[in-house]
Amino acid sequence: MPLNNIDPRQRAWVEVFPKAIQANTLAIRSFISENCLLMAVVKADGYGHGSFTVAEAALAGGADNLGVATLQEALDLRKAGIDCPILVLGNLFTSKDLDIALQKDLMITLSSSKEAFQCQKLAELKNIYCNVHIKIDTGMTRLGCDSAFALDLVELVDRLPNLCLKGIYSHLALADCEHNIYAETVTSSQKEKFKSLLSDLKFRKKPLCKHLANSAGTLRDKSLHFDMVRVGLALYGYSPFLYKLARISSLGYSSARCLKCCVPLSFRSFTSVSKLPGKCWLESIKQNSLVYMAVNFSIVLGIM
Repeated sequence: MPLNNIDPRQRAWVEVFPKAIQANTLAIRSFISENCLLMAVVKADGYGHGSFTVAEAALAGGADNLGVATLQEALDLRKAGIDCPILVLGNLFTSKDLDIALQKDLMITLSSSKEAFQCQKLAELKNIYCNVHIKIDTGMTRLGCDSAFALDLVELVDRLPNLCLKGIYSHLALADCEHNIYAETVTSSQKEKFKSLLSDLKFRKKPLCKHLANSAGTLRDKSLHFDMVRVGLALYGYSPFLYKLARISSLGYSSARCLKCCVPLSFRSFTSVSKLPGKCWLESIKQNSLVYMAVNFSIVLGIM
């Protein structure tokens, strides 16, 4: 081994379990209805698990497509050989970004007429069709077209000959807050706004994928599922709820990673220790082991 090729596990490392991600995806697939699509959200490098690793495992577990936050995340997946449908959940603001997205056959999120016209212009120049989803702001106030103007945006996109409207969606703001009257009111309000818009779109004869639920929405209320659910945290075995783990553990989900580290020093069979490094005091400890764990830039003290 070359001298400069240091073992990355000399101190601490994270082990990722693709089989757990696949099993969690299968559990979600079994939980939702047969006709409901499942989008695996692999943004932020698959929530730190590795986007390609997660994408492969989720698709093997029954995911229908993938969602990412940025264009670069989608390009990384395409470069790695992932050829399934990918929706870029974030907005693309420049013509260059939109051009690249079209070249890589990515689904684009639209939130305004300006973005729609940009997409149409580029798609027309290339003589291709551009698949898009429209995002509606129903209460998250992060991204999306104001719900009051959503119908106008849908009608505009339908008139643009090189755009193909594949879906319409919104994002739940507080679905992860349980037993909170305000949060439940907000979630209910968002659902009703979304349903009201969909009712106004009944005149459309073309199929449209409607999606609202994130991980929390998926697990808490099946009436939020519509045509597709977008699941991130739950894929990795983590509860999307702030104060409750029981619901996700009851479905048989398992954690997709674990943190391991080297133990450079340990003490065993002692009854008390006083004034350890770092001014840490421990007294009257019986039948335990005291270990130093090499994590990050520091030595962490732990009792086992």
